[in-house]
This record gives sequence, structure tokens and C-alpha cells, in this order.
Amino acid sequence: MQNRFFTEEMLQVLLHPERWKVIASAFPPEAPPVDHYRHQHWMRAHTHDHQHQELMLMLRGQGVYGFMGQPYPCLPGTLFIFGANEPHDMGCPPWPAQMDLLWMAVLPGEVVARVTSFMDGEVVDWRFGSLLLSPDEIPGQHALAFSTGDPPALARMRIVSAVSLLVSAIVQRGFSAEMIEDTEPQQQRMVHTVQRYLRETAGRGVTLDTLARISGYSKFHFLRLFHQHTGETVHQYIDRCRRQRVEAMLGQGCAKKEIAVALGFSCPSAFSRWLKRM
Repeated sequence: MQNRFFTEEMLQVLLHPERWKVIASAFPPEAPPVDHYRHQHWMRAHTHDHQHQELMLMLRGQGVYGFMGQPYPCLPGTLFIFGANEPHDMGCPPWPAQMDLLWMAVLPGEVVARVTSFMDGEVVDWRFGSLLLSPDEIPGQHALAFSTGDPPALARMRIVSAVSLLVSAIVQRGFSAEMIEDTEPQQQRMVHTVQRYLRETAGRGVTLDTLARISGYSKFHFLRLFHQHTGETVHQYIDRCRRQRVEAMLGQGCAKKEIAVALGFSCPSAFSRWLKRM
């Protein structure tokens, strides 16, 4: 039976977690960083981080990917674990390379998965968009939140086991789904997922690029869908989430300086200006 999402070559990577080489901050990387001065120079201006955990599994091709300030070799079966606020590459470098990557964003209550291709300096999005997986499809999701205090071998066992369950759910979708359509209920569910993420983070460190990547849509299309399904712009919704968080923290007796840090403002005066504008 043919998988609608993945080629046979990709399935050989996805279905053999015992071959994966894991790059994570919780235990020693299973592939050493490489001396790639060109990539090191490029990544200084092309690095980002975000509030959610993200997983990336290399499916096909070869290249280099930057994580925590170091470029690592990226070959089929390389699994990167990006913890919240851990810096990693944003986009792909302009020199020729081709890589097919499975991305999994671990959000409150759901996981969003998609395949992205890096082709000769350009990012090509998956024609299926983003897949939403609910908690009943990913029973091992809780194991993704490993403690940094875990022994390295235990941390690796837990994360590989959890990612294996997650990958198996994605592959199963490819065998069972007759057709993936960008229907209005699917769009609405994706918008609700983004709303839940914004409520959870109160907009801290959130960028439009991050939200568009999660949704699987272009930035313009995502903004249009968000307004269509919520009646608000993304900026208005983030401000509302922030106001709610401010009210809750003030009610708990938190100082404005503490609130400014929690919401990601650069300084208390910037927070005060925002609060006055609200």
C-alpha cells in the first residue's frame, strides 16, 4: 500500500528510529558539529527561537543545520530537538543544497506537522499544508517534555520513544487519508490552534513568521484566515491576550517590572507605554 505523504525512501528513515542520530541540548549530540565557516557566518543573521518545542527529522538529502550556535551535519535520520527558546536556523542558506525535513511543532494540546524542502536556497512548502494531531493520536506526547535533570540515556530513551509514537501517527495518516482538503473546518481548527498558542504564550516572542510556519499557510493567507475566523487581526488578539495576562498578574500582586519580563518587553518603560496605549 502506497503512502500518500512519503516516498519509500522517506519511510525507510521514518520507520527505523533505531538508526536516528539525535541532536539535543539534554544530552551529548550523537553527531559532532562541523567546521563550516560559511554557514557559521550566515547563521549569525538567520537564527531564531520560539516559545514552543519543535522537532525536525531529516528525511532526504544532505546539508548542514545550525543549532545553539553550532552547525551540525544533517543527513537522513538526523533528529533535532529544539527546546523552547533554544536558537536554531531560520530558513535555508543561499548556496545549492537539497533537503526534505519533517517538522513537528509541539503546541498546547496538539502537535502540528509538515514537510519542508530546502532546494537551492529556497524553501518549498509541503503541498498537504500542516497536519494537526490531537492528543488521542499521540499518546506519548507527555514524554516530549523531558526534564533537563534526567540522566542523558534516560532523556534520549524518552524523547526517541515519544517521537517514534508521533511519527507513527503521521505515517498512519498517510496510509489512511483518502484526500487532504483545505476545508473551512480545517482552517478554523488551525486558527483555533494558533489562538490557543497565543493565549498560552501571551504573545511573548511570537512573530508572524512563526505563526505562518505553524499554520502551513503563507503569511498573507494566514492573516486573512485569522481575521475571517476571529473578527480580529493577529495584533489585536495578541494585545487582548496580553491584557488578560496583565490583569491576572496584577491580581496576584506582581510588580510591573515582573510583568514586563514575563510578557517579553525589552524594559519596564516599553511595557508602561504599551499599557498606557491599551
